[in-house]
Amino acid sequence: LLFITKMLDTNKYVYPEWFSKKKYDFYQKIMYRLKKLRYIHSRSAEYYGNLNIKFFKTTISITAISGIGAFLSTSNFFNSETKTALNIGVGVLSFLSTMIQTLANGTVDKVEIESHKVIANEYSNLINILKLEMEMPNSVNFYDELEMKILDIQNKCKYIPPQFIFKEWTKNKKQILTESLSDINQNDNIILSPEIMV
Repeated sequence: LLFITKMLDTNKYVYPEWFSKKKYDFYQKIMYRLKKLRYIHSRSAEYYGNLNIKFFKTTISITAISGIGAFLSTSNFFNSETKTALNIGVGVLSFLSTMIQTLANGTVDKVEIESHKVIANEYSNLINILKLEMEMPNSVNFYDELEMKILDIQNKCKYIPPQFIFKEWTKNKKQILTESLSDINQNDNIILSPEIMV
């Protein structure tokens, strides 16, 4: 009881003996990997989501214009030549609308968007769990459990992110890594056990 009271008074955490500096450094590398995977899948969902909206807006606009043209072509306010031109325009717009819809269906898959969102969220959850384990480790076999969860997440996603997003990561990874390390080093009250320094 006296020991617990002293620990509460100092308000500092002592790492368990089985937790070494080597393991801590390894967890930092895993944190980097998880940050990368979360970024890639989050950006993939964002990219395909925006692309889907662009296709949708374009198709709606063309369909609306086509509908207005079809309505005007039946009006008695225009002569036969104008009506013919309107009918041709409506046909062209209908063709463009169909072509864009086909392109959208071949390019954007709503299931893929949702899959990337779910995967990014699961990686985010793993990052939070890893942060807690790094600050207050309580499981000797934590990495084995984490590895199984990572493999399970990877098996769930069958979609490949766009190549340009990997290039984005390469360009921004230093900033993301700095943010990642600052997140897990904010607690100044942690006391490392002697084993940490090995």
